[in-house]
Amino acid sequence: MIGASHSQGKIYGAMKDVSIMAVSMLNSRGRGTLEAAIKAVGYAIENGADVLSNSWGGRNHSEILEGLMIEANKRGIVVVASFNAQERHASYSSYGPKTVHVSAPGTNILSTYVRKRRYKEVYRVASGTSMATPYVSALVSLYLSHHGKDKSPEEIKNLLIRSSVPAADLADKTVSGGRVDAYQFLSF
Repeated sequence: MIGASHSQGKIYGAMKDVSIMAVSMLNSRGRGTLEAAIKAVGYAIENGADVLSNSWGGRNHSEILEGLMIEANKRGIVVVASFNAQERHASYSSYGPKTVHVSAPGTNILSTYVRKRRYKEVYRVASGTSMATPYVSALVSLYLSHHGKDKSPEEIKNLLIRSSVPAADLADKTVSGGRVDAYQFLSF
């Protein structure tokens, strides 16, 4: 989780003092259009985002959307598009030894979703890119808050790769061959 209060409840964010720009591009069923994605990413770029946290995807390649992601990087914005994994590769995760840079926890994560059970509210455990992407985005945001914005998005990506913890099941599935490690990443 990118941000949440450190003084109440059982859920704590990686950062307690963070500004989050919520940009809506999906409908109530979790579906959206390429046009909505392009507008959302463009809005975030033009309105000062430092990190783009993208836990969504589509079936077709878009040169316009790819161009926006490249433009974001040119402006110093770190683009995070994360795929789920822990020490083992989840069956629903994307992989690619040349295209997926690192893995992040995304399976059975205690979330901020609250479910009512009998007479009390309990936090729900969830899995998916919506759990993994904020984890990496939070690490990048925390890094920027402690180390400043003097590193390029490419340098930050390389730090994430170099600071990853190797995992046998991920060796041929990611560039790093492992999963992100908060302590090692923030120590660079």
